Amino acid sequence: MSTAPAPFGLLLDVDGPIASPVTRTVRLPEISDSLVTLAEAGVPLSFNTGRSTAFVSRQIVPALVSAGLAADATGLAVVGEKGGVWAQLTAAGLDDEQIDVDMRVPQEVVDFGREAAAEKFADTMFFDDTKRTMMTLEMIAGSDHEAFLSARDALVRDLIELRARLGAVQLRIDPTVISCDVEVSRSGKALGARRSLELLGEHSALPKRWFTVGDSRSDYTMADWLHAQGYDVTHVDVQPGSPSSPGAAADGTLHKPYEVTTIADPLAPGQLLTDDDAGAALLGRCVALLG
Repeated sequence: MSTAPAPFGLLLDVDGPIASPVTRTVRLPEISDSLVTLAEAGVPLSFNTGRSTAFVSRQIVPALVSAGLAADATGLAVVGEKGGVWAQLTAAGLDDEQIDVDMRVPQEVVDFGREAAAEKFADTMFFDDTKRTMMTLEMIAGSDHEAFLSARDALVRDLIELRARLGAVQLRIDPTVISCDVEVSRSGKALGARRSLELLGEHSALPKRWFTVGDSRSDYTMADWLHAQGYDVTHVDVQPGSPSSPGAAADGTLHKPYEVTTIADPLAPGQLLTDDDAGAALLGRCVALLG
């Protein structure tokens, strides 16, 4: 184990800052290039996502390998399904993958979701069969977004009724801009942050300084957890919400006891970069911090 910590570490949501929410791939090669440069410099990196680890293995790992990730690279981790599945990330794929079986949703929910995707919502959603603790229906890429949102809201109503019939009070229904998840209530990005640092701490001393990056309100909980543990954290919001939402500042970010920032568009004064454009810019700045 390395005893000298890196100057900072990164906890990264996948959809938005790394993978385009439109193409659902690593669209920008500079993202992979920067991630590999940071990994080579010993910066601890964890992909803390609601996605399955299979998605990361299929979409993120090949992009990193193409950018030159070394076969013996260490200090990279992935925590999928909001803390339900976790592994070390290597150029060969995922290593020592673990699953919290107590976080699996009831089989009745999985069966319901599979049938709903195949029948009632077949025009707008598909069932994500790579998930092992959550149940997810996701928007079909290229389908009409407004039609998806309407179908998603109908799905949420059906799921609320199902949860009541099952008496499954431990389940949380989480609709997003491209999906709808059902998960146990203790899942989340804070749990993912804890698991991330446990994984990363196996290979090197952990830095005091961290950046967390995400495109939703729930991603702030990564920074909440780090701040509560005494780390110096900055959260980078790549898709600020409405300024009128509870707890929001004038720019749509949330008021927090730690630093929260956005990424300005250098070519459009007063405008922000969002999603993977913002992610690419941030990672480029992190590379520059290495000197």
